[in-house]
Amino acid sequence: MRHISLVDRIVFNWKGNVFRRAITLADVDNDGDNELIVGSLEGNLTIFKGIDKHPWKVANNIGSITCVAVGDLLDSHRNLLVVISSEGICNIYNVAANGVDQTTTSEHLVPMLSQRLPPNASAILIGDVDNDGKNELVIGTYDHTLYSFSLQKQSQQQQQQQMIMEDGSGAGDQKEWTLVCKNKWQLPGQIGTLVMAKESGGNEILIVGLCEGTNYIILDNKGQLYKEERSSTHPNIMSSSYSPPYMAGSHSSAGMGMGMGIGSDFSNSTGGAGEIMSNNETFISIDHLRKRKTDIITNISAPLNLRAGTCLVNEDGVEERIDDSDTASIIATATLDGVLKLKRVGKGIVWKMEIEEMGSGQLVALYAAPLSRDTHGNDYIVACGWDGLTVVVDSERNIVSFKFGDRVCAFTTGNYTMCRGAASTPCFVYVTFFGEIYLYHNLNIQLKPTHSLKWTTKQQMDELVALAATGLAGGQALGTVDEFYSTLLSPQFDKQLLGQYLDRLKQDRRRRGQSSEVVDGQDNLA
Repeated sequence: MRHISLVDRIVFNWKGNVFRRAITLADVDNDGDNELIVGSLEGNLTIFKGIDKHPWKVANNIGSITCVAVGDLLDSHRNLLVVISSEGICNIYNVAANGVDQTTTSEHLVPMLSQRLPPNASAILIGDVDNDGKNELVIGTYDHTLYSFSLQKQSQQQQQQQMIMEDGSGAGDQKEWTLVCKNKWQLPGQIGTLVMAKESGGNEILIVGLCEGTNYIILDNKGQLYKEERSSTHPNIMSSSYSPPYMAGSHSSAGMGMGMGIGSDFSNSTGGAGEIMSNNETFISIDHLRKRKTDIITNISAPLNLRAGTCLVNEDGVEERIDDSDTASIIATATLDGVLKLKRVGKGIVWKMEIEEMGSGQLVALYAAPLSRDTHGNDYIVACGWDGLTVVVDSERNIVSFKFGDRVCAFTTGNYTMCRGAASTPCFVYVTFFGEIYLYHNLNIQLKPTHSLKWTTKQQMDELVALAATGLAGGQALGTVDEFYSTLLSPQFDKQLLGQYLDRLKQDRRRRGQSSEVVDGQDNLA
């Protein structure tokens, strides 16, 4: 593993503890520049912009923030900021709609919606999970439950009814928007990761990473289990082996009125271990999964963006090149024992590698991000541990590491805009347990190893020596002396130039061999 040093950094003024899902980099105010959004367990939400070390916008006393996300929740081509606390309070902010000067610092944020949702949120995602053309807010909880909500505008009558229900008079502030629950799933474990990806047919799927036994499950755009192909290493075990009970809820103004219509069963390639009861109650057993699957997944990355022509080498050394017709997403997963795996959705594992320093539950975050100017659009896999060790891996398993000097409670990576209107730059963001935020920028990380000219041309030089030996033994000259020296002593000498010289020598030898065969044949006839 090659180690690197990062120098350029900004230290932001910040105090507070941060949950690992409560930090992100995104264009929160729709001005084309990416900002840093951080929420603390003390209930403080802060947005940092540019190189200013002081907060640009803040919101206080909004609960113990566990999840932060930015996305086009209204399908209006404008981003909204969604913040959820462990108590279940969801605040949605339209940052660009506050109507004040964007350069004002420490401005207090006012939510466009504040609504109580199920508590104990562990992961959130904004995306079109049901293929209806509209984005939903997907929330996973530590209570083994997955929800999807749509943001809808209330009529005047609905707003008045809600005010009457809340304070009995209807004289309170009317709420223009509300989150309406669309779907609900009960899963067999605590939800740790939510990722949108594509299967081999090009359809969107939702990957739900679990903190227990079954590792992860995949839901298609109809809310049903998507069954992956059997693994080549474990042919009797499906990568996704659990079919969650699907609960379609009735819509209510508060989004919490649920019907309990369970409509799916337990699916397993080796026999069902779940039992559907006659009274529509579902009993789920995952003991057999825990016995068979010891590689408990801790994190799943977003799909890697790899350009067409990128070469993937699997565990057997077989090369496979990505083409434009292949629509299946490629994701990275990290397990509790420090094994990093590259997987193609629906087709199994491409390769895996063990990172000993990331074992014993040390991993805090796993991302896919472009970190170099010459990656031709390819993403790198970035993994960060609690001790600050950050590992960067490419699709060819080249690896470098950076050791941050303190323990880390939250980490993120992505593009950040240093100056207004300038191009965004890749960066690493660390939040320490002492409440400090460090942003490392100007990364430009190169993963391919650097070799000497002697190392890169070793094979060609060995061929040249062999040609020289056989040529001298057979009484044949090795080309002209001028060509020999002009090639080896050329200022432009490289692997390509040496290869071209070897090709000319081989062609010359073949021609001489053919001409000698003709002469020998003529002598025999004579």
